[in-house]
Amino acid sequence: MSYLLGLKPRPMRRFVALMMCAVSLGAAGQITYPYNPDGNADSLISVPDIQDFLSVYGNSFAPNEIMIGDSTLSSWVLSLSQTVSHQSATIDSLFNLLNTDGQGQEATGQGGFYQIGSELDCESAMQMPLGTVVFNDQNANGSLHVLTPGPDCNSEPLQLFETEQASNGSAVSYFYWFFQVTDSIYVFDLPDIEAYGIDATSRLGKVNSALDGSLDLNVEYPPISWLLSDASSSHVLLVPENYYVWRTGATSSYNYPTYYSSSMPPFDESLFVTHSNWEDGWGSNNPASPSTKWGLGVEGQRFGFSYAPVGKVWQTLIDW
Repeated sequence: MSYLLGLKPRPMRRFVALMMCAVSLGAAGQITYPYNPDGNADSLISVPDIQDFLSVYGNSFAPNEIMIGDSTLSSWVLSLSQTVSHQSATIDSLFNLLNTDGQGQEATGQGGFYQIGSELDCESAMQMPLGTVVFNDQNANGSLHVLTPGPDCNSEPLQLFETEQASNGSAVSYFYWFFQVTDSIYVFDLPDIEAYGIDATSRLGKVNSALDGSLDLNVEYPPISWLLSDASSSHVLLVPENYYVWRTGATSSYNYPTYYSSSMPPFDESLFVTHSNWEDGWGSNNPASPSTKWGLGVEGQRFGFSYAPVGKVWQTLIDW
């Protein structure tokens, strides 16, 4: 059974205010700034970050708008404003329902704020509308959740590669795969990449310009908003109208080469459409060149990233 929260008006107003703030923060997703000197997202400004900067040194620069997930800051603020306005009527109706005996009323399932007495699962996600905020009382202090778009919980996640990668050598290089998707999907669980003495990086980004056949990483890197890394536990939405890039490997030191496969294993080419593959080596004597090589995942992570169709998922806002 689901129940509208049976709180007195003043606590209810505070609770609703808390939930609205939590939803706003939860909806924000990953923030991408127009310029971030920490190119490899390791919280240190070090040699790899300088190399990222040197690759574009001397080029013209016009800062992009701040990105929140796949949305610009201005469009996200507009969307948030519209959502708050839409929810105001729901909040007013909830306050009206509080003129009861304080025991609450049975929920109708039309969206809004709920208290439930069962675990959140895929079945409940399918039955409730997006934006539903739930207080779950299954632990000692309760937890707050929101239903958002995300990987379809009714679908078994797939992995990119149909066969496991093989180890074919090592190089002090970054490996780039520029691609598009033919259908909207969510991507998550980027693998760690094996390197000598360290773990190399694995990052997925959105290319902020259209790509054509003249792409040459020796001439100019396209502008990229990094969306996901191997250290992230979140998921990102890929849509057909955009170009994306997955980068694996490391160039931090000649003494720590990245292991690679001589080619990417087979994958669903009807969903993932390759634009080009590149290798960019360490130092000025190793210019970028088209290449079939691909960074080798660590043991147990050699089938690429995971993906699933668009659906609904519960996300925890607060766990008291």
